[in-house]
Amino acid sequence: MAEQDFWDKNWKPDGVPVKIDKYCGANVKNFIDDCIRDTFLEVFKAKGKYCKQDFLSFLQFICIVVAILSFLGDKVYKYPIHHEWLVYGCVTYYAMYIILMTYQFFAINDLLLTCLEPEVTGLDKGFLWNIRTKFQLPEAQYVVELDCENISTGKINHTTIRRSAGKWINGDGEILVRKIYKELKTSHDQIIGKITN
Repeated sequence: MAEQDFWDKNWKPDGVPVKIDKYCGANVKNFIDDCIRDTFLEVFKAKGKYCKQDFLSFLQFICIVVAILSFLGDKVYKYPIHHEWLVYGCVTYYAMYIILMTYQFFAINDLLLTCLEPEVTGLDKGFLWNIRTKFQLPEAQYVVELDCENISTGKINHTTIRRSAGKWINGDGEILVRKIYKELKTSHDQIIGKITN
């Protein structure tokens, strides 16, 4: 019943279901991503772990600081008198940018959420989930990759859900949140069953 109330409260404000432009790929992916995030964080009561995203933000901050310092240095020390300042700034900025893009490609690539789900009985340390999502065009196929590690035993399991976006959005552009939740719950329970036995 609590799950029913959650979906009604958050996805049907004032009794009107949330609707989107079903022909916009970015809209479709973002709203389905939100539904998956809500399923794990709100319904399954997992706690988000954002270390990878925080480190990415830190790298972005460093790139911005280097770019601003290069700009200010160029204004104070006019080219060509102090061209070393500009050269060092540009080289440092592009080096940081390459590090940023490499990290984003290998560590963050399609990562929607990393979260820690407590074990129901409280006897185990819980389960670490890595959830990755992709929206593949032109076939409008939505892909969810679920990786789960039992922290107590170290066992890992993986599954992939592939669905046409039309299976999760009706003709009026309404996200079928309960259908998404049920499919995620089935995969979630199967994965946990395999790594706890």
